[in-house]
Amino acid sequence: MEQGVTREKAEKFFTFFNLQDFTDELMEGYSHSMRQKLVIAGAFHNPKVVIVDEPLVGFDPKGARQVKQLFQDLCENGTTIFISTHS
Repeated sequence: MEQGVTREKAEKFFTFFNLQDFTDELMEGYSHSMRQKLVIAGAFHNPKVVIVDEPLVGFDPKGARQVKQLFQDLCENGTTIFISTHS
């Protein structure tokens, strides 16, 4: 993938998850929720199928809504998502 496209997608996810103020910080300083958002952002670049186990653990209500919205957007664009959860 072209570097400019990769950077554009990364910026999109950082904005979506409100992490743009933390782009120059080390991940060690991120909260658990912020780290989960970063992992999700790294994994969700136009996948055809996604399998996630307890994807909302550790998120506050706003973060959980953001992840649910991301899943909904992916599904609307043709991605199949399998979710394992206790809730």
